Amino acid sequence: SERLERYFPKGTSLYRPGGCGECSNTGYRGRLAILEILLPNAEVERRIAANESPDRIADAAREAGMRSLWESGVQHVRAGITTLEELLRVLEIPSEETRRPSAS
Repeated sequence: SERLERYFPKGTSLYRPGGCGECSNTGYRGRLAILEILLPNAEVERRIAANESPDRIADAAREAGMRSLWESGVQHVRAGITTLEELLRVLEIPSEETRRPSAS
């Protein structure tokens, strides 16, 4: 879809699960974490202390390098660790209003 082209431009290699006896022919084995971790820096702490909105705090965290759950998942898909289908099974594509610059 057009919403996915921002994260997976034409020509991006995407993988499909192969399956084997180890994974009961599903192509997946075990679990994979997608993480959104906030490591506060001075600006994040300042915004928290000033009782700023969660969006403003999240903006400061992203400016300091925090990736969203979606961006973490996209990184795993691009690396071939999981599939786009699996990412879409567990997360929705961010809406236009909530999209942030993606980490490459």
